[in-house]
Amino acid sequence: MSGLPQFHPCKAYLDDSRHLVFNQADGFARALRDGFFALRIPEELDLAPGIRFAQEFYQPAVEEPHADARYRGFRNLPDIYFDRENFQTEHILADARQRQASFPDEVNRLCERMHEIARLILREILGSLGVAPRLWPDVTGGTSEGKGVTWFAVSHYRPERNMQGAPAHKDTGFVTVLYCDQPGLQARLEEGWVEVPPWKGIS
Repeated sequence: MSGLPQFHPCKAYLDDSRHLVFNQADGFARALRDGFFALRIPEELDLAPGIRFAQEFYQPAVEEPHADARYRGFRNLPDIYFDRENFQTEHILADARQRQASFPDEVNRLCERMHEIARLILREILGSLGVAPRLWPDVTGGTSEGKGVTWFAVSHYRPERNMQGAPAHKDTGFVTVLYCDQPGLQARLEEGWVEVPPWKGIS
């Protein structure tokens, strides 16, 4: 335990028309103020390939043809693999071209689905701020229409390292869709650092 106060963000889900619905009347305003919210995992979203990828990408490569080969051996790809020497984390960070060349097909499909969710959230934010839909492509550089830069990251925290998990950082300029099923996520609000416990259903 970090000793930080726990913070429970407002919760939302995507309805049948692909709009955000919050569990409280001021949920959207609170989410914009806090900078994040908890999203129920859509029923049709299969996270299994991504979870498996997170559990295996750092394992040694499999030499002979094998079903595991596509998920392992990513430490050998210096363009997308990063070892944070002063932290517990090692991770992959790949843009669309890199992941399409290296990731298993089912992981790429999950990436596209998560990016779609991010676009839906961006469009909801623009709408809530009163930005006319005809202006969305211009003010977002095409991101609202599926263009722009997209990244996919997956991290492994090495418990044998008696170090901080990961460096504090901001994903400035991005809408981040984060799957987190273990304790340890922290966020800095106006009142200071807080611990954000995992919620069953977060994507």
